[in-house]
Amino acid sequence: MPGLVRTEPEVPPTLVPVRVVEDPPPQPKAPASSRPERPARSGATIELVLRNGRVLRVSEAIAPEVLGRLAAALDG
Repeated sequence: MPGLVRTEPEVPPTLVPVRVVEDPPPQPKAPASSRPERPARSGATIELVLRNGRVLRVSEAIAPEVLGRLAAALDG
């Protein structure tokens, strides 16, 4: 990925188990004054389990460059 610098040897691609699950049911909304505004979520969520066991959940709309930087930072 552009902007991603790897300092370790290239790891050959491998297949990993994937589980597709339904989105959880929507939660009741709290009154507007009780929590800060957050941007609305759009689309599905992708869950990645990194080599170190950490789990990264992101929107399917995430830019690949951003996902690459997040994964590299969290998998280090």
